[in-house]
Amino acid sequence: MMNDKKEILSMRKRLAKQELETLDLFSLAFGIYKGNLLTFFLISMICGMPLVLFTIYFPPPFIDPSTIKSFSDFGIWLKNNVGISFYINILLSIISDTLVIVSVTIATQAMIYRKRIEAGTAIYSSMRYIIPAMLTYTMMYILIILGLTLFVLPGILLFVLLMFSINICAVRHTWSIKSFKYSALLIKTRFLKSFFIVLFIFIFQNLLPVSFITGSINTREGLLSFFIANFFYYSFNSYFKIIIALYFLNSDYINSEKNYIIE
Repeated sequence: MMNDKKEILSMRKRLAKQELETLDLFSLAFGIYKGNLLTFFLISMICGMPLVLFTIYFPPPFIDPSTIKSFSDFGIWLKNNVGISFYINILLSIISDTLVIVSVTIATQAMIYRKRIEAGTAIYSSMRYIIPAMLTYTMMYILIILGLTLFVLPGILLFVLLMFSINICAVRHTWSIKSFKYSALLIKTRFLKSFFIVLFIFIFQNLLPVSFITGSINTREGLLSFFIANFFYYSFNSYFKIIIALYFLNSDYINSEKNYIIE
C-alpha cells in the first residue's frame, strides 16, 4: 500500500516539477493508451458512432471551395444546398468531440493517480460539464473560423492558443472566456512546442484517414472505405486526445506550483 502511494505521488510530482519533452509526452501518453486500450477505444466509439451512422444516412452536401469567395457566396450556398440534416450533423460533431475530450481528460487524470475508470463512468462523469463545455467548444471554433478568414494566420494562432480550453472545462470547471485566458496563459510560453504537437496530430488524425476514402458513401466500395477511415480515426482518436490532456495536466500542475490564479 505504501509503495502504491509513493508511485502515485511520484507520477503526480513528476508532472508538477518537470516539463515533459515532446517525445516523453508522446511515450507516456501511449503507455496510458496501451494500458487502458479498451476503455479509450470504447470512449471514442460510443461518442463517435452516432455521428458516423447519421453521416451515412444523411451525407453532408459537397462544397466547392472555388465557388465560395465571400460570406454572401457562402450564404447562398447554405440557402440552396443545406437542409436540417446538415445542422444536425454539426450539432452531433460538437457533442461527439466535446464528450471525447472531456471523457478522455477525466480518464487520463484518474489514471495519473492509478485509479481504474471504465469508459461508461468517464462518459457519465463528463455529462455534468457537457453543456458549458459545448458552449465553450462552439465559441472557440467560431473564433478560430473568423481568424482563418482574416489571412489564415490569426486562426492558426487562436487554434494553438486555445487548444487546452475544453481540458480546462473538464479539470478546472472553468468555461468560455476564463478557459480561453487560462489556455493562452499556459500555451504562450510553450507556443512552438504546442504548434508542432497540433500539426503532428492534425496530419495523422485527419489527413491519413481521408486517404482511405475511395469514393462516395452511396456506393458499396465507398461505404466500406468510409467505415475503414472512421475505424482508423476513432481507434487513434483517444490517443491523440490523451496527448493533449497529458500536456495540459503537465502544464497545469507546473503552473499551480507557481501559484498562478485564473482571474
